[in-house]
Amino acid sequence: MEKEKIIGGIGSTERIVKTIKQEASDEASRIISEAKAYSKKRMEQAENEAKKLISEAEKSAGEEADRIIENAIIEAKIEVGRRLLDFKKRIFDSVIDKAKEILQNSVNSDEYREAMLHWILEGILVLNVGRVVISCSEVEKNIFDESFLKDLNVLLEKNLGKSIEVNFNKRVYLKKQGVIVETPDGRLSYNNTIDSRLNRLSEKIKNIIYETVWVDID
Repeated sequence: MEKEKIIGGIGSTERIVKTIKQEASDEASRIISEAKAYSKKRMEQAENEAKKLISEAEKSAGEEADRIIENAIIEAKIEVGRRLLDFKKRIFDSVIDKAKEILQNSVNSDEYREAMLHWILEGILVLNVGRVVISCSEVEKNIFDESFLKDLNVLLEKNLGKSIEVNFNKRVYLKKQGVIVETPDGRLSYNNTIDSRLNRLSEKIKNIIYETVWVDID
């Protein structure tokens, strides 16, 4: 079974992107408008410079005028490209920030609890061992009660065909939200804190952004 198929709910990258799709589209329209305005202004400046040279009848004015316009076109394309790259980075950063906000602010929801079940399951599947210790942040500690453990065992039976020994670290809490699944001796671990998870999904998030927000300023 592919790991992404068992990880859904509030942790879904598609849902995260959908949440800010309109925000991204609005920002795209603004950036495109600015880029077009810059390009038009730069071309007008170049044409005015060229006309001035020609009107003054300087030697080789025609060649110089052509060079000015050609350079202006190159400069405009470079500047527009730079602005679009900057735009894509800002959208990506916005998605990451929004994703963290969604996850961190949903800690008391049923969806967050469901996400933690699947994130722990993911770690257990990756480690493929018989005993694990789960660490979480202090704000999440109340999630991991007997009911949670029971639901986790149901998922384990469904996906592994067996249950394994699972213990929760009640002594040391993580500074960041999410979970770390590790062996009792700490030699093997799988980091599924929110930051680490988003970092692993960054390429997928970028792809979704570029597919969602298509930029064309021709």
